[in-house]
Amino acid sequence: MKIAARLRIILLPFCCLLAGCVFDTPPNVLVQDVSVSAVGEGSPAAVELGIDLRLENTTKDPIQLETFEYTFTTTGGDRWSGSWSALRTLPARESFSMRIPAVIPDPFSTPDPDTGWRVEGTVSYKAPGRWAQILFDTGFRRPTHDFRGQGPAIRPIRSNQSSN
Repeated sequence: MKIAARLRIILLPFCCLLAGCVFDTPPNVLVQDVSVSAVGEGSPAAVELGIDLRLENTTKDPIQLETFEYTFTTTGGDRWSGSWSALRTLPARESFSMRIPAVIPDPFSTPDPDTGWRVEGTVSYKAPGRWAQILFDTGFRRPTHDFRGQGPAIRPIRSNQSSN
């Protein structure tokens, strides 16, 4: 067997794997706001926050969102890390809003609340395409996309809204 033929045999599977790895466009994730969703009654007092995200798919194929992994911190030093299953598919060339939770000690229980915030994380997703699906299902490739946002203050409690 010639060297060129052997090289083709070796490179063909690699090229197929590469095709499923590099040609996808991740979803855009914009952190829009953070507000108090609920106030706990325990001691010490805690609040559940809603982190409002805007997700956008600029591609011609739907993107199946998998999991958000993120860390929420306040300028006062409170920190919460979590994971949230998206359980959504982002339709082609569309966008929608979504809320993910965080829980921190009640920042409004002190006389001078320091409520600035920052959130950083990743969203994992299944890239469109047959090869990408196979690579995802076998655990060989789990694409992720970073997101982050920050703001000067956490908004106080508001009426309950359901996530879209």
